Amino acid sequence: MLTVPMTSGMASRFTFLLTMSKVTASTNLYLTYERERHEGDREPLLVTGRRTGGVIAFRVFAASVFGCICWIWFYRVSVQLEVDDNRTGFVRFIWLAMSVLEVWFGLYWLIVQSLRWNPVRRFTFTDRLSRRYGDDLPRFDVFVCTADPVIEPPLMVVNTVLSVAALDYPPEKLAVYLSDDGGSELTFYALTEAAEFAKIWVPFCKRFNVEPRSPAAYLSSKANGLASAAAEEVADLYREMATRIETATKLRRVPEEAQLKYGDGFSQWDSDATHRNHGTILQILVDGREENTVALPTLVYLSREKRPQHHHHFKAGSMNALIRVSSKITCGKIILNLDCDMYSNNSKSARDALCILLDEKEGKEIAFVQFPQCYENLTRNDLYGSLMRVISHVEFNGLDGNGGPLYIGTGCFHRRDVICGRKYGDEEEEEDESEEISEPEIIKALASCTYEEKSQWGKEMGLKYGCPVEDVITGLAIQCRGWKSAYLTPKNEAFLGVAPTNLHQMLVQQRRWSEGDFQILLSEYSPVWYGRGKIGLGLILGYCCYCLWAPSSVPVLVYSVLTCLCLLKGIPLFPKVSSLWFVPFGYVTVAANAYSLAEFLWCGGTFRGWWNEQRMWLYRRTSSFLFGFIDTILKKLGVSESAFAITAKVAEEEAAERYEKEVMEFGVESPMFLLLGTLGMLYLFSFSAAAVTRLMMTSIDGGGFQTMGLQFVITGVLVVLNWPLYEGMLLRKDKGKMPMSVTVKSVVIALSACTCIAFSFADTFIFDYETNISATSCIIRFFMSKVIASTNLSTYTNEQETLLSYLSTSHSREQKMRKEDDRFRPALGGEPLFVTRSKTARVIAYRVFSASVFFCICWIWFYRLTVPVEIDENRTAFARLIWLVMLIMEIWFGLYWVVVQSLRWSPVWRFTFTDRLSRRYGNDLPRLDVFVCTADPEIEPPLMVVNTVLSVAALDYPPEKLAVYLSDDGGSELTLYALAEASEFAKIWVPFCKRFNVEPRSPAAYLSSKASGLDSAAAEEVARLYREMAARIETAARFRRIPEKVRLMYGDGFSQWHSDDTRRNHGTILQILVDGRKENTVTVPTLVYLSREKRPEHHHHYKAGAMNALIRVSSKITCGKIILNVDCDMYSNNSKSARDALCILLDEKEGKEIAFVQFPQCFGNLTRNDLYGSMMRVGVDVEFNGLDGYGGPLYIGTGCFHRRDVICGRKYGDEEEEDESEEISEPEMIKALASCTYEENSQWGKEMGVKYGFPVEDVITGLAIQCRGWKSAYLNPKKKAFVGVAPTNLHQMLVQQRRWSEGDFQVLLSEYSPVWYGQGKIGLGLIHGYCCFCLWAPSSVPVLVYSVLTSLCLFIGIPLFPKVSSLWFVPFGYVTVAANAYSLAEFLWCGGTFRGWWNEQRMWLYRRTSSFLFGFIDTILKRLGVSESAFVITAKVAEEEAAERDTRKR
Repeated sequence: MLTVPMTSGMASRFTFLLTMSKVTASTNLYLTYERERHEGDREPLLVTGRRTGGVIAFRVFAASVFGCICWIWFYRVSVQLEVDDNRTGFVRFIWLAMSVLEVWFGLYWLIVQSLRWNPVRRFTFTDRLSRRYGDDLPRFDVFVCTADPVIEPPLMVVNTVLSVAALDYPPEKLAVYLSDDGGSELTFYALTEAAEFAKIWVPFCKRFNVEPRSPAAYLSSKANGLASAAAEEVADLYREMATRIETATKLRRVPEEAQLKYGDGFSQWDSDATHRNHGTILQILVDGREENTVALPTLVYLSREKRPQHHHHFKAGSMNALIRVSSKITCGKIILNLDCDMYSNNSKSARDALCILLDEKEGKEIAFVQFPQCYENLTRNDLYGSLMRVISHVEFNGLDGNGGPLYIGTGCFHRRDVICGRKYGDEEEEEDESEEISEPEIIKALASCTYEEKSQWGKEMGLKYGCPVEDVITGLAIQCRGWKSAYLTPKNEAFLGVAPTNLHQMLVQQRRWSEGDFQILLSEYSPVWYGRGKIGLGLILGYCCYCLWAPSSVPVLVYSVLTCLCLLKGIPLFPKVSSLWFVPFGYVTVAANAYSLAEFLWCGGTFRGWWNEQRMWLYRRTSSFLFGFIDTILKKLGVSESAFAITAKVAEEEAAERYEKEVMEFGVESPMFLLLGTLGMLYLFSFSAAAVTRLMMTSIDGGGFQTMGLQFVITGVLVVLNWPLYEGMLLRKDKGKMPMSVTVKSVVIALSACTCIAFSFADTFIFDYETNISATSCIIRFFMSKVIASTNLSTYTNEQETLLSYLSTSHSREQKMRKEDDRFRPALGGEPLFVTRSKTARVIAYRVFSASVFFCICWIWFYRLTVPVEIDENRTAFARLIWLVMLIMEIWFGLYWVVVQSLRWSPVWRFTFTDRLSRRYGNDLPRLDVFVCTADPEIEPPLMVVNTVLSVAALDYPPEKLAVYLSDDGGSELTLYALAEASEFAKIWVPFCKRFNVEPRSPAAYLSSKASGLDSAAAEEVARLYREMAARIETAARFRRIPEKVRLMYGDGFSQWHSDDTRRNHGTILQILVDGRKENTVTVPTLVYLSREKRPEHHHHYKAGAMNALIRVSSKITCGKIILNVDCDMYSNNSKSARDALCILLDEKEGKEIAFVQFPQCFGNLTRNDLYGSMMRVGVDVEFNGLDGYGGPLYIGTGCFHRRDVICGRKYGDEEEEDESEEISEPEMIKALASCTYEENSQWGKEMGVKYGFPVEDVITGLAIQCRGWKSAYLNPKKKAFVGVAPTNLHQMLVQQRRWSEGDFQVLLSEYSPVWYGQGKIGLGLIHGYCCFCLWAPSSVPVLVYSVLTSLCLFIGIPLFPKVSSLWFVPFGYVTVAANAYSLAEFLWCGGTFRGWWNEQRMWLYRRTSSFLFGFIDTILKRLGVSESAFVITAKVAEEEAAERDTRKR
């Protein structure tokens, strides 16, 4: 129903059909011409052609569309909307409203299509007219009407007069009358100048066949080839005349010599005359009837009498006065009326019209000939849709086929006797010869105010009164008297005018037209009853098409607002995209708009022109037509009266420049702009809120878009259509922007409406209550992001760090540290394996800085407590409430800032010495088991998983002491197949890596960036083998089928899958692919595949359950004392990472108290400026070092080396037990360790292994370990140990952050909260460290409230901060500048860029106003028992286009 863009294919098909129809029409016209040519001795002066093939094709198409419209009606009647008990009545009311509106749209569509049902086109033969009549043509009077010399400049008016004076018509038969309803001496003076210039201009035009014949238009675009002397002379004379006229207009004074020369004219103005109170002024400036006059047409000036006590009936009264006055001077049988800006662009237009009016066969029934209203100042894409191209080129031809077009008030040739009231069939009276002007006062009396009293003028004679569109109702009355009209569209436009050059002018013009047409519909002259039996049904429908413009505004407005608000509220109004019921909606939307575009292009438009037309279609119906509808109703009720608004014909220079550049002009305050702005912001807020809501939510599948798809499309199109409006309101700075008062009012009204809807009634269908709150808040935050960025104190919680230089330590400094640490040798019998560096001068400097910031924070608190807000008496309580909220929020921000800064108070950095480890232990290192976890072969592709496995299998570690376990929680044969392929490739890859010291040791990463200098043959062979393996794995993954050869080779493994197994219902699958403990095995580590048992009736505890199963199973195979766990995308980037970790765990002095060593989570696919802030650079390079200074970092679930006995529950200080691995004699016993029932009635997931019940099982497990007396260590080597895949789109990042914040907050509220569980077990600094992350979720509420309050109070004018000139401003300014400057410096020191820091600030805001907020709400709901925990896997792959967009940001 609403317009949407079409596909290029549809456009091509419709354009082809329309083109073919045009060819067919031309052929038919030729045949018609040949037939009529031999029918008699007299050749016809015109032919009328009808399209056949194209019309038939259109009728078939229209029938198909109407069939789908009926289908939509049936859907509304027969299908009930799914509703809940709380709002059944409300939704049924909406459903009923939609049904009524769609019935209206369908019926109105039928009316509009009637204009395309039977179109005709007319072609004239002016050569035949000349042969038949020569110069013996009827007298011809031209009426030019003007009303205001300011809005309609005199120079423009006389250019129109001169253009029609030079028509290709016998001058003695031609007369031009200028009606000046402004009664201006300036207009009269301009016409006297034009009368003199016409003596040169008219002969010049006829001698050189000039086109166009407006001097200004011709001289600005004249062609070469004319006599240069004559052309230059004319140009000079015109410029001189134009200068005189413009000077007089500017000074508003007529030169004395002109007043003396035309004394008879100027003397008719009385000293007290005004433009609304003066007598009749009549002056014949050129009398073309006199024999001794130069061959010029008659030129007459008329300003009819006006008195305040008499209604002058606007343009209709002016036209009637001209008809009467001209009847006593020249009395032309044919009358042409023009607006003062519509100059003649085609000098043969009069002859074209006479070809119709004088044709013996068809002409006798034609009352008037209407030419289209065209414009010369249109932009290339017709910015404001002024031309109404389809109406001019299509619909009026359709009207002509039904009895004739409307009379549109300009560019129309009338029969004088018909416009004066003669009915069709009455005998034509003899030509009324004009009288001699012996008594001018008698003629002037015809234009007096009292002449029409008690007469039929304005009723049955002349133009009708009482309607803003006097032309339309007059044309209807003529057709109802039995006459027809004709529509003529010559290739060379007959008349060109000035289109509105700003949006307000266009809307005012359209408002007058729609209001007038609607008044006709409700009047006694309504085409529905007045035309019944007098004109055909097709013509009645044609009039109704335009008379219903105004009332059509209400359905469009209601439909668009209902659609977007129900999208915001989550109420589906259309069938699901996958439903059969969607077909009619989709077909009508696409087909109708595709045809619309094709039709527009066929009419000579452009795609952008069509898009502009759709925008204006919307703007007219939601502003101009709506106001016209309301005004008409008020006038029918007697509340207001009719008025006639003149459209301005001039524009300021800057506005004209913007118009030429197709920049939309607003610039004035108008109720119509307020309505447009409000609706535009309503569409934007609704669409953005709904879109953000869908992106933020993870608890609901993609069915929301299935259900709300068409609503998203309609509202999205409305948003895109309104883009120029948003630019004018929010982005532009020129004078043509939307006034600030209108913008503010629009935003406030739209926000209020969205807020009321979001909080009204009951919960929504698709989006829950909390989602609506957060979505609306997100939109408020989005709109006010700049304000928030400058005033939000929560930015002071950005991570801050001292500028230290240890990470860039050179080899010489390492040697220096070694010498310094030789002092430990006597006491320990050996060199320390690592050193820890802490307090430095820069840390002390940071502490001084942070103390100064905290002092200013306390100063801010003191300000809030002691200084009252400046308020007025009307809102004391409200302002005090806001002040109290601000105080609470700033206390929160200050305290949270203290918690965050504790991470920077005592940072440490650790440096390892792997060479000392090698000298001390050689290959006598403890067993190392590596756990790689995967869960879904689609989200985590098998090829990526095996690259991670191969990278850790090639670690710089004794292979017989190394084992790699792959836990496949997806239970996929594809993953086992990929691992089987990798086990074979590992026999080549592992030795290759160790021989050539390859880095990194992921084949994909290495081969995509390998360095030169290696053995070429070996490298190429390895690359070839890898590509072959990768191709086999990807082929199997694509076809989801395992090669039979592999099934046979690894039959013991694949046979463990049963036919009815699913990923959530299968037994334990265990397969040792490589046993590295056997002496005859190639030097490759042990490689084991495990998929633990899963049954629907048993909770599998996500990744925590997989880890615990691996711990138990590995204890009976290799039982490594050290366990490394990595996510399946985190390949080993540094083969010495295991030795780095052992340097800490095996150190004699400090290593014994270390339970686990955590490496940072780094990513290999980050853009240069880290678009989504995935690295969390300051957290990795600063905050975790601060945690290490208090007892150790958090366990973050990947890249972590554990002591097996510690993760299994051993407390610090307990004696370490020896636990040798058993032989694999009974595999079923080992598989039983991974069964669903093994953990029942045990301590697994409680006191043993990884803890259950939290989305962040890693964090709470690490906390429990530290609370048993252990410490942890953080190691961040210069060469990153492990590199993974960061989220490649905003939604993935936000979902990931939501899970983390939600899990951390659950930890805070659980029995394992660091606040009480860690009390007395870990230090206060470490408790603060945990709280820093556990408070992520609840911190979202203060940030949201603070930002929204700040921006809303800015709107309503409540000051929340001290004046800039006040001393109280100092702490606010210092905290804002200092904290953010330090944050930037810290980020740059961590290796970031300025743009990266800016991206991080953006993501800081996005996380707190979306991810963290949802995490906070979800946690509260789960604590209340409303929902349950879930574990969301972050996708490790991205679509190609998305990856390209991500790469462009590098």
